[in-house]
Amino acid sequence: MELSSEFLMKHKSIDECIKIWLASRRHNANDLEMDLKKFINLNYDVIYRHEDFLKLSFPDVMDVIQLKNDDVSTLQTSFRALQLATI
Repeated sequence: MELSSEFLMKHKSIDECIKIWLASRRHNANDLEMDLKKFINLNYDVIYRHEDFLKLSFPDVMDVIQLKNDDVSTLQTSFRALQLATI
């Protein structure tokens, strides 16, 4: 598992990061999970519009944005994106 986690850390992409992050949580790959959370937060302006992000449960969305410093604006942006996805 450690070797595959290292590979995924080095080859993460915006298109796959949400799926890999969820898998890392299921398989208790803590280093990979934290690396992906940081990647997601660094690229949040693009990722929050991505189809995979829009399919996340509310607790997962909260977990992703938990590391953000500007929680209020991030929450507002996330909720707007989720509202648009459900229309």
